Amino acid sequence: MGVVTNLANPKTGVFFIAFFPAFIPQGSSVEVTSLLFGGLFAVEAAAWFGVLLWGVSRLTAWLHQPAIQRRIEQVTGVVLIGFAIRLATEHR
Repeated sequence: MGVVTNLANPKTGVFFIAFFPAFIPQGSSVEVTSLLFGGLFAVEAAAWFGVLLWGVSRLTAWLHQPAIQRRIEQVTGVVLIGFAIRLATEHR
């Protein structure tokens, strides 16, 4: 779904059309250099999303621990009680 969204997004194409020519060395093949840059971008994006997925999976596993969930519920309860006290003591 993300690939379809990026391919259907006109801003992505405009970005590459606007910035790629500035980095193509004079005298080199535009097609080959553009393909190399596109491949480099794809590899870099895949690496970034891999790191992001790894980090999110670790965070998800950590958040599913009962002790962590209990602590989150406690903090949320204190924040909601604080909002209630502020609302109750507010002057209009």
